[in-house]
Amino acid sequence: MYKRLPLWVLAALALAFSFTLLPAAAAGGGTQPELYLNGFSLELEHPALAQQGVTLVPVEEFCQTAAGPVPIRMDDSSPLPGGASTCWAEDGSAVLTVTCGESALSLQPGKDGARWIDGVLYAPLRPLAAILELDVKWDGAVQLTTARTRVEADSLEELLEAIAPRTEVILAPGRYSFGDLDLSEIDNPYLYIIPGVDGRDDGDREAYDLVAHSLCALRISSQGATIATPWAYSDVLKFENCRWLELEGITLVHDVAPGYCSGDCLELNDCRGVAITDCVLDGSGAYGLVTRNSTDVFLTGSTVENCTYGAFSLENSARVTVEDCTVRSCTGFDLLGSMGSQDILIHRCTVENNALDALANCHSNSRNIRFQSCAFRDNFFGQINAYGWQTSGGAAFADCTGLESSGS
Repeated sequence: MYKRLPLWVLAALALAFSFTLLPAAAAGGGTQPELYLNGFSLELEHPALAQQGVTLVPVEEFCQTAAGPVPIRMDDSSPLPGGASTCWAEDGSAVLTVTCGESALSLQPGKDGARWIDGVLYAPLRPLAAILELDVKWDGAVQLTTARTRVEADSLEELLEAIAPRTEVILAPGRYSFGDLDLSEIDNPYLYIIPGVDGRDDGDREAYDLVAHSLCALRISSQGATIATPWAYSDVLKFENCRWLELEGITLVHDVAPGYCSGDCLELNDCRGVAITDCVLDGSGAYGLVTRNSTDVFLTGSTVENCTYGAFSLENSARVTVEDCTVRSCTGFDLLGSMGSQDILIHRCTVENNALDALANCHSNSRNIRFQSCAFRDNFFGQINAYGWQTSGGAAFADCTGLESSGS
């Protein structure tokens, strides 16, 4: 599991840790150090252990979590570069080989620090981190950082060709439209196309969705780039089966007049560990952010505006945090819709000039949906729960202002 902790939680934890003299004792002996990967808390089912100054990690679980599994091509099931694989020796010698790219490491219990602990093979962290190309630092916790290849792009074609695991793409400021893209120039196995979205097109240009998939530790950043789609029924950016994804400083927009529109600004399917910072999700699209079966998604310092269905649609997702954001001028059904999602926090956000049927619509086993320290002003929400704001639409509210002036 993965958690990128909100700032208010970090402050509370720091206060709690100041009264803690020793880390918790571990079942296998020693203590349990905290592990962070690319700023996310890295939680393992079998925790890391610190014994005699050495950090030990469960080999198979750590490698699959930190580097992700080896990705597979969408068309022929052959492997792609990236990810890590583990393989036990077939001769019964209890040798486990970890492979990542062109690097491999063989481990055997009783040698080089590898040992069985509670039936799980543990090994020292640093040799495994080297194989996975992770930098390791210690600042009271173990800080792991993925080594990335840096690529500069000044066209949409260059951006899409550069998308790959462990890559940082710096996109030059400017406006980039999928309507101007020549798909025949794109040959990237980490992308696939859904043609003719809803059977709609725009003159001679057929609509499509472009989906980035099976990526680990991709970062795309800019200081003023806008990525647009000219089709009301297409998503601007869509990611599938990705881990440790970062987007920063980018505007995602539909280049169509407001109205009936089923495309979203950003859609995340089966993703884990996503940080979206200083971005603008500008509709006339359906929703600003859509998550399905995704975990540990953080939207911070960003703006969600002009969406025609609502701001957020969260389905079977967990630990989604929206912090220090502005949500404005959205219309349609509900500001936040949740189906089967849990541990959702809207924190220190400004919610203004929205006109929707409901503020929150949380159903089908949704749990722990919270608005905390948010400012509401000049909104209209047609449905206000009769039991008061603390249970409105299945969400709870704490230290929020301006709620009384919203409603019918």
